[in-house]
Amino acid sequence: AESYQFLAPSIVPPPLRQLSVPMRPAHLPYFVQMSRRGVATLRCCEGGHHDEASEPLSADLKFTVPTEYVGPVGERAQMEAGCVVDNLGLQILIGPSRVSTGRGLFVSVAQEEGVDKVVLHEGTLISGYSKTGSWVNSWQGDKSVAFAFDSPDTAVVYDKELMPLIEAVSVAEGVSENITGGLVGHVIYFDDENDELAVAPDAQWQGARYFVPDEDPQEWGPANFGICANDLAYSPGISESAYALASADKNVLQLVWRMEVNETEEALTPSWPVVFLQRSIAFTNTEPMEVGISYGYRYWKSKESQK
Repeated sequence: AESYQFLAPSIVPPPLRQLSVPMRPAHLPYFVQMSRRGVATLRCCEGGHHDEASEPLSADLKFTVPTEYVGPVGERAQMEAGCVVDNLGLQILIGPSRVSTGRGLFVSVAQEEGVDKVVLHEGTLISGYSKTGSWVNSWQGDKSVAFAFDSPDTAVVYDKELMPLIEAVSVAEGVSENITGGLVGHVIYFDDENDELAVAPDAQWQGARYFVPDEDPQEWGPANFGICANDLAYSPGISESAYALASADKNVLQLVWRMEVNETEEALTPSWPVVFLQRSIAFTNTEPMEVGISYGYRYWKSKESQK
């Protein structure tokens, strides 16, 4: 197979930028099509023309090049708390949100540490969300986190590693060998139609499914900064399709459950939520910029209906 290396101008490439593609005729040229979010696709050029409708040379050729982050800018003097995360080269802060009432989550490069650019990749841990709070049976407020999985590929953290949910259930020590009961509050089953394992909330489960974090902790720090993240994509009256596009563009964070083994039930159970990057990003900003997380369109429609 031939190998090609693609570097986006002024962007520090993440690891494994070198990709192998199938053999092609030597006379067949190609070009790289870049999307707004930095997703690159290798496409053929027929007759010397760039045909953006052409089929990709391989289904495995799409990869993400970190794009430079631009978000709402906050006033550093107004930040309430923050810290430098040495291994990320970032300063993470909380202060008055630029898109909502209350606090927001902000980041900047750690300029005082000599950092002028940071490239972080999808799946990078940014902060904790909250270790303190309560479990309830119904959604409360905009900071609640649901414990309800509908895909075996949902990312979770187990044994300090980010992995798909079904993998965590499979490798966790102490989980029942009967995988169908390997996740508290859920049923894992084989989907005959799609010929794969599936997961769904167990309608018969009586446990509390919503974690409501303590929104005013005694002390702010890396373990709970993530609770201040707001949804940067919402605007009143926005359509579902427009929200999806705006969220993909503006919200760079995602909530991920950390999981542990419940020895009594021999199944995985949630411990506390943490905040990861959902796509690769380059940070160059020296002033704090607010970063966001998607609340979901259903949340906003429900909130609008209550007005």
